[in-house]
Amino acid sequence: MNNLFKITLIFCFTVFYHIASAQDITGEWHGILRQEEGGVTDYYNFTLNLIQDGNNIKGTSRVNLPDNPDFFAIMELKGRFKDDVLTFSESKIINQKTYNGLEWCIKKSELAFTFKKGGFCMEGNWSGVARTGDSCTPGTIKLCKIVPMAKKEIFKTNN
Repeated sequence: MNNLFKITLIFCFTVFYHIASAQDITGEWHGILRQEEGGVTDYYNFTLNLIQDGNNIKGTSRVNLPDNPDFFAIMELKGRFKDDVLTFSESKIINQKTYNGLEWCIKKSELAFTFKKGGFCMEGNWSGVARTGDSCTPGTIKLCKIVPMAKKEIFKTNN
């Protein structure tokens, strides 16, 4: 009986490892894009809509002001998801609404995939340039696919 338990345990760990390593990140990810001092605001609402094909990723990102979602930009992006890291670059703005003086950043980022209480998350740094070619003030990104009842737990500020 002891050997049967060991074999079953090894089998379960092997299956879990293969499921975890074959993570598909297709779908909608919601979160926050933070910007170091010098941006229009400290943070923005940020969403990724991703389609995964093997290690290749394509999709769109959406960024908007937290107090005014009518000011936004939607960007096209491409990237790779390998070894639990999403690396992506936005290529162009496909839709936007802005006001005088606000330039949306075309971003690139490397986000590490993690599991938090109640959901899968990705976190990392970003950098970018405005369409004028000027460097944007960089920052961080945190996105999650959330289980509804765990939403408050994932976005606590001390994480």
